[in-house]
Amino acid sequence: MANQVTLNLPLLGNIIIKIKDDNLYHFFKRQFKNYIVNVVKVDSPNFINISLELENLSIENCQFSRDIKFKDNNFDFVKTSKTQIIGFKYNMNNTIMATIDFEKKLLYYLKKMIKTKYSINHILFYQTILYPIFS
Repeated sequence: MANQVTLNLPLLGNIIIKIKDDNLYHFFKRQFKNYIVNVVKVDSPNFINISLELENLSIENCQFSRDIKFKDNNFDFVKTSKTQIIGFKYNMNNTIMATIDFEKKLLYYLKKMIKTKYSINHILFYQTILYPIFS
């Protein structure tokens, strides 16, 4: 089960975010407490899904790096580090659907023992929620 949160952000409007990880969800809830409109439990096979409605979305004249694959209104790219792999998939229509898949590497578990739960969720919050919303 995942938590589906509806936010209303002043410049972006309504955003629906599905977060499967409970620790990250509670961290996220504290960060966005003033913008949460609704929270419900839903089935979600992915780590995080983000849905953002936009009017007159146009991406015809954008330039992308070699790492970003763009085909049929879909962006795909992967950020890899020594500790984790984060896959970003954006479906760009009038609604932007972002699916973020998160994979931990073995070194991540060693670092996890050293770091606090807050710092881990802080990093995940920025990489898997804020980055896709504002990118």
